[in-house]
Amino acid sequence: IDTQGSEHIPKTGGAVLVSNHISYLDFIFTGLGALPQKRLVRFMAKESVFRHKISGPLMRGMKHIPVDRKQGEDAYAHALQSLRSGEIVGVFPEATISQSFTLKSFKSGAARLAQEAGVPLIPMALWGTQRIWTKGRPRNFSR
Repeated sequence: IDTQGSEHIPKTGGAVLVSNHISYLDFIFTGLGALPQKRLVRFMAKESVFRHKISGPLMRGMKHIPVDRKQGEDAYAHALQSLRSGEIVGVFPEATISQSFTLKSFKSGAARLAQEAGVPLIPMALWGTQRIWTKGRPRNFSR
């Protein structure tokens, strides 16, 4: 794992961390980018992940933020409060995994959150996680 640019993560205060989305494990690797600054990231994720028998308890235990894609106002308010409380909120603005591994159109929520909370928006890029576990392809935990 090669992480570069962790010094851009603020040591204190809120921030919105945005990344491309190419695998089911992206939240883990995106969160690793904040660890050198001793920060944890609360990710926004679709609500169904929180209902899954394995991922649900993990997501709730890590205090990630469930998003109802049809009515996201509660999730937005939760994320905004987290930012104002000095937390880092992780967002995948494509809102779904890109099966073509190219950027999809971004939803505006991450930028709106950063602007409304008055916190920095920090871009990040992932590559390689799609080789481990992504949509429509078998899992490969061999390396």
